[in-house]
Amino acid sequence: SKRSKVAVNYLLKWVEAKVLPTNDDRVVCKFLKSLFARFRTPRAIVSDRGTHFCNDQFAKVMLKYDVTHLLAIAYHS
Repeated sequence: SKRSKVAVNYLLKWVEAKVLPTNDDRVVCKFLKSLFARFRTPRAIVSDRGTHFCNDQFAKVMLKYDVTHLLAIAYHS
């Protein structure tokens, strides 16, 4: 099953969406690197607490590009 990822630049109100073949850390990191190459490296990324964002591979990419990774607060009703 395919998964979609949405990246939003809150300052510019720019939305980038892409359907990815899987939701694993390698594919998500590749998607982010492609965004960094096309635009520029952000100062921070806010994500949910999904395992594709909270793992060693993702942390290494954030460290390499000097990006702060912020985790959103889980929604509770």
